[in-house]
Amino acid sequence: MNIHRTILPIDHYCEKILSGVKNNEILILRASPGSGKTTRIPYALMHTLGMRVAVLEPRRIAAKNAALRVCEENSEKLGDQVGYQVRFDSKSSKSTRLLFL
Repeated sequence: MNIHRTILPIDHYCEKILSGVKNNEILILRASPGSGKTTRIPYALMHTLGMRVAVLEPRRIAAKNAALRVCEENSEKLGDQVGYQVRFDSKSSKSTRLLFL
């Protein structure tokens, strides 16, 4: 399924956020729900900075849905570069660089 990638509020700050991550050990992000923090920033970190990224989600369903959404937005196959790992379920591989937990 290929969905249209909508511009989200966080997209306007992506360059500044990536620069902040490069120049600081700690960076705290605060934005309203639905702004794109979970789906856009980790993917940008993975691609732009070449980092392996782990995203902690408070619920299993949130972790799985976030991984799926990132894959859909970027035409990725779930379990390749982007995956998830929750209790009793995992969809990842050795090539996974963005993992929702």
